[in-house]
Amino acid sequence: MTQDSFAVPTPSGNQAQEQPLHPGTLRYEDLALFNFQLAEMVRAQVPLPEAFRQISSEIRSKLFRRILEEMQKSLTDGMSFSSALQPHRKHFPSLYLGIIEAGIAGGNLADLLESFAQYAQTKISLKHKIREATTYPLLTLSLMLPIFLLLLHFVGPLYIDFYQDYIMFGMPHLEQSYQEQRSFQIYQTLTVPMRKMVAYRNELTLSLGILLLSLVIFLVLTKKNSAWHQQKNRWLLRIPFYGPIFHGISLSLILRNIAILLQGGTSLSNTLALTVSSLEDPLAQHHLKKLLQGIQEGEKFSSALEKVDYFPPYISWLLAKDEGNPHFIQTLNHLADYYQNRSERRMENLKLLILPLAEIFLGLFVLLSALLFLLPLNLLSISIF
Repeated sequence: MTQDSFAVPTPSGNQAQEQPLHPGTLRYEDLALFNFQLAEMVRAQVPLPEAFRQISSEIRSKLFRRILEEMQKSLTDGMSFSSALQPHRKHFPSLYLGIIEAGIAGGNLADLLESFAQYAQTKISLKHKIREATTYPLLTLSLMLPIFLLLLHFVGPLYIDFYQDYIMFGMPHLEQSYQEQRSFQIYQTLTVPMRKMVAYRNELTLSLGILLLSLVIFLVLTKKNSAWHQQKNRWLLRIPFYGPIFHGISLSLILRNIAILLQGGTSLSNTLALTVSSLEDPLAQHHLKKLLQGIQEGEKFSSALEKVDYFPPYISWLLAKDEGNPHFIQTLNHLADYYQNRSERRMENLKLLILPLAEIFLGLFVLLSALLFLLPLNLLSISIF
């Protein structure tokens, strides 16, 4: 992709007076709808300005609708698709910009638009499945800590006051039965952790607050630190169950990116460069840069792939068989489908495992609360009455 093909046009009177669009990447949901419809209209040979006008009326996003309206004006004024897209390139994934260039150059724009729409739907589907698998456990854990702190601050002190009053005024005497004395002894034993936590509740809450604040500050400071995110993702890959899912999703998206761009006639080196810029995973970007370096040094794709340990040997072996023949892109798509399907199956299995574990953890929390607050009160009532 050359910079000349995306030269910024000089705005004319009305365009220069309009308010600039706020920066922000468009949602993949809107991109999928737009590109599916645009692909059909391109196949039906509908003029692009009319296609943009029809599609913009169905887009909910105000930002995207305004972008399409401005692009429609540019296309009506005689600009090419890529030139009309250039002022808004910050709102689109870099992969999409490469697809438009490749589709226009190769004469297969409709096919590539549809491929990108399918890719966008894949990303949407994977994100939804990840959200489904993690929402309930995270919600459960996020509610437990505030509830426990509320009990500690507002219910715990009442028990302590009641216990101290009982020690002062209602201490069991020797004439009480053995069962009553034993119940009080058990009560004293069980309430030791609660009494200590209540006594140090302010210090405990402050420590947790400092810990959470430190975590937030750390996440903010490392948000744009590529080296930290690479190391973090290496650790994530080692986590049982989650690691293979994370890796499989990444491989699926990488292989599908490469297949879409090669299908449009983009050179392999440009394809890898665009794929690197389109990825959100710094670790995958790091490994793809090593792969790109090997390609630029004259190595075959499969040979360079063998030297990058991020990719399983099975991928390089299978691609080596089809490299250079018409089935190569089809093999990339099959591999992308394989890793996507495998990751989705593992996510379903993980969800089946996580939900019972979350419920068990919630049950243990309720049991612990009962042991700390309800059972001691019951035993104390036995010793009194």
